[in-house]
Amino acid sequence: CLAAVALKIPETHPPQARSHSLAAAFIAYGHLALRPRALGYILCMGSCFAGMFAFITASPFVYIGHFGVSPQGYGWLFGLNIAGIIVATAANARLVGRLGPRRLLFLGALVAATAGSALALLVTLGLGGLPAIVVCVVLYVSVTGMLGANCLASLLAEFPQRAGAAAGLAVATQFGLGTAASALVGSFYDGTPLPMALVMGGCGAGCLVAATFARR
Repeated sequence: CLAAVALKIPETHPPQARSHSLAAAFIAYGHLALRPRALGYILCMGSCFAGMFAFITASPFVYIGHFGVSPQGYGWLFGLNIAGIIVATAANARLVGRLGPRRLLFLGALVAATAGSALALLVTLGLGGLPAIVVCVVLYVSVTGMLGANCLASLLAEFPQRAGAAAGLAVATQFGLGTAASALVGSFYDGTPLPMALVMGGCGAGCLVAATFARR
């Protein structure tokens, strides 16, 4: 299949718009990284996804190991996050034409920061138990889809001449921060929800700070 694509489908990207070397690609990345607004969009998207990666890494140990949820129950609780993403993404599709992606990404960042901070505070104080954790996590994870879409749309609209580099840098940063967040949770996991909650709280706060930079 890959060979058929390579041999039979012609290149559609115009020659004048292509990067002619690996160095040129990294120069484009550097150009974007020096733009505060571009960096804001990229880090907003990446920070929010990093918090979700922290949850994905730690949630089986927290829900099943710490709270004693059955594997079947864990599946249902995890599914709540998927349902939240679907609802938030559908709402975003209906509102983006009226409010614009920049306003919606800031709203999403505000929800992520609030949910992440509440999660960190409640777990630190030992309040709410499993229900409080589930509610905060669902709120946080629900906005990752709308945040990613609006950050990427705003970034590409702002830098159309470097759209490929912008998309590549944004996605690479997203997975890089996700890997770091997962490693951080794993390194400090102590059998309680606290490491997950603190990492998600920090990621939510970072998401809001980055969104504020993106609005300037």
